[in-house]
Amino acid sequence: MNDQNKRNPLTSENIDFAHDKNAEEIVLGGILSIDGAINDVIAILSVDMFYLKRHQIIYTAILALESNNDPVDLVTVSDKLRSMGKLEEIGNYHFLVSLTNRVAEAIRLPFHARIIKQKYVQRELTSFGMQISRMAMDNTVDVDNTIAFASNGIDKINENLASHGRMSHIQKAVEGAMIETVSREQQAKKGIVSGVPSGLKGLDDVLHGFKPADLVVLAGRPGSGKTSVMMCIAKAAALSNNPACLFSLEMSSISLADRLLLSETDVNPDRYLSGYLRREDWQEIMKAKEEITKLPIYVDDNPTASMAYIKAICRKMKRKGQCSIILIDYLQLADLSTGERGRNREYEVSQASRQAKIIAKELNVPVILLSQLNRACEERSDKKPQMSDLRESGAIEQDADKIILVYRPEYYGLTSEGAPIKGKGSLIVAKNRNGKVAEVKFGYNESLTKLFDVV
Repeated sequence: MNDQNKRNPLTSENIDFAHDKNAEEIVLGGILSIDGAINDVIAILSVDMFYLKRHQIIYTAILALESNNDPVDLVTVSDKLRSMGKLEEIGNYHFLVSLTNRVAEAIRLPFHARIIKQKYVQRELTSFGMQISRMAMDNTVDVDNTIAFASNGIDKINENLASHGRMSHIQKAVEGAMIETVSREQQAKKGIVSGVPSGLKGLDDVLHGFKPADLVVLAGRPGSGKTSVMMCIAKAAALSNNPACLFSLEMSSISLADRLLLSETDVNPDRYLSGYLRREDWQEIMKAKEEITKLPIYVDDNPTASMAYIKAICRKMKRKGQCSIILIDYLQLADLSTGERGRNREYEVSQASRQAKIIAKELNVPVILLSQLNRACEERSDKKPQMSDLRESGAIEQDADKIILVYRPEYYGLTSEGAPIKGKGSLIVAKNRNGKVAEVKFGYNESLTKLFDVV
């Protein structure tokens, strides 16, 4: 068989590092010759990590035997290849025998397996880089799509490399759980919320704070107060020394700063926005400025931010110790371009939801993802939202660890005993993985810049 039958066509400039034929032969020879040797490499190598086609075929036969708990040796592998109709393609039985002649070099099998894996990564990155170069030089391809393609491609390579990488005995997880239990007990005795606080005691009593790796979907109709709740959470997190990274795709960073300043004062919002401020107003505003600017809140108001962009920024912030919670306002505005054509909006939203969960797990911080609700809740007499009202994708409901629905009767002009319901709303905890669901009451001022607990 001609060994030029290779998986990835590469240029002459990179062919020297593209593969290591010796390492591939040593690994396969060791598996064929040493009882149980497959166990040393199965968690390291997948079929496509082998560069030469016939080596891929042999390893495929080996994995097929292993999956059936059949012995793996020279005889069984040759029989398997024969039944697959591939024995002649790999060079017949004589080629398998030649591989076993390298058994003396197989004493460090995992080392050689890692060489194969390294070469695979080099090949993938070379091929991937060439694709990016072509896209970057193509004037018909949007640069944002190229960036999204690049980010998604790196993620896919990382996912391939990560298989089996996190497996550990349950004892390690149990010990970690016990450490966290002791920590929660100590915090509870001090009256401290175990997770990142929300700024509303009623909500913290239900959720016990936002936990690392949690994806929390905060949903509501436009104008229902989602952003106000988000700002309440961001401020409470920062006040408890949990740096908050806030991505605002709709409102500018200055508009968010206005809200934070007003949340610290009793200044009339109309006077503030119109510019007709009194001397005492300025005194309050300057005092609020001094307090707000001390808080570890970081804002990115890029209106075209993609989930890949958000992930990249948060990785940097996390490395600098400036990211303990991520807040994204809001999902349906995110640039979800993946470079794939023909995908509908529901698919894109579900992909973005999944990416938000991956960000939460990778960085081990809670991600608060704001989302729109559809109009279905407005058809009910009480206008109360439900999880089924989540707009455009049921995948949001599946990916989320917690779902909180914002409900303000005043928004719909509802009354109680003939009187308008003003300044009172609910946060409906509709999903709480490993916890209870509940409806938490909250109060707010006329401008929705201050939220507070109510009985």
